[in-house]
This record gives sequence, C-alpha cells and structure tokens, in this order.
Amino acid sequence: MQPIIINLFGLPGVGKSTLAHQLASEFDFHVISTGEILRACFTENIPNPYSQRYSSILKPFETNYRNGEHLPDDLMTSILVGELTFNLDKSSSFILPGSIKTIRQAKDFDTRVRELGLNIRMLNIHLICDDKTLVTRIEQRHKLENRPDGLNGLNLLDGFRITNNELVDYYNSGEGLVTLNTESREPMELAVDVSRIIEIKRVGEELPVDFINNK
Repeated sequence: MQPIIINLFGLPGVGKSTLAHQLASEFDFHVISTGEILRACFTENIPNPYSQRYSSILKPFETNYRNGEHLPDDLMTSILVGELTFNLDKSSSFILPGSIKTIRQAKDFDTRVRELGLNIRMLNIHLICDDKTLVTRIEQRHKLENRPDGLNGLNLLDGFRITNNELVDYYNSGEGLVTLNTESREPMELAVDVSRIIEIKRVGEELPVDFINNK
C-alpha cells in the first residue's frame, strides 16, 4: 500500500494535535509532531527517543526556543524528514499536526521527499474555526500546559495568519487541499471524516462537495 501523509494545518488552537491523536488511536496512524519533538528535547529531563536523535542539532537553539522564537526552517524540515524516514518501515500512514508551519518549510519538505524518491501520497487538510473559539482554546491550553506559544490569544492568531494563508495558497496551487471546520465538532466525528477522505483519495476518486465545504 502506498504510504500516505495527512498534513493538518491551520491557526493555533484549531485542534490539529487533538485530531491527530484521535486518528492515531482509532485508525493506527503514526503522528510526527515537531512541537512534541521540541518539547521532548528541551523540557524533559529524562532521556527519550526524540532527545537521543535530535538533541545534538537542537542544542544551539535552546535559547531561541525558550524565548518563543521560531527555529530555522531548514532545521525543522530536517527533523521532520528524519522522523518520516526513520518510521517508514513501521507505518504506512502518517499525520503531521501543524508540523509544516511556513511556506519555506512546505516547499523544502516537498523537495526533500522527491529527492529521496519516496513514493508517498500527501493529503493536505486545512482546519478552520472562528477566532473567538480559537482564543479561548489558546488561553486554556496555556493555563493547562504552560506552553510558550499560549501567552496571548488574538495577537498570536494575527502573527500566524499571514503564514497560514501562504500555506493555503501554496497547497491550492498544487495538489489542492480539503477544508474542515472544527467548530462544535467532536474529534471522533472529524476523525471519521478524515478516514473517509483518505479512502476516497486512495482509489483516485474526486471528493464530494460536502467535504470541500464541510457540509
């Protein structure tokens, strides 16, 4: 079976990680989250598989991470491709929950996959939600997890909106993307929709309009 990558992207708080882990638990997808990798390397004191693989290349950027700054695009792409190739013999279905954050990362990732000769199908899913709900989710996440990216809601969204729109334009100009609205929908309901989209894509059929417009 041809490997498939589900690239979930959207503004902070839209539910990328929640949906990714729902898909992983229900449909046996392998999650590659650069956010989780960074937290494992920079905030966990106990050695773990991620820190063993990436601490050496991430160590020079620890101050940047703790200051809430973006790390270099080429570094993040290298980690993402490294995790993908490391796990190719273990799984044929992968999820990237917000792991591609900029247009540079998107282009570099596509180039690296082609250069490696990896025969992988990419399904890009843009998750959307209204700003009020996003701000609430971001503030709740910050209180629960003390994440460095959750300090303020609306300002955070505004900072990410340009790069998110660039990703939408990039993927629309290529193989296209699917848009799903996460507002007032349970993770399991969204996961079932994604699994249906995958099956339709696997057989090469066109997606129904209700998926594109989220019913």
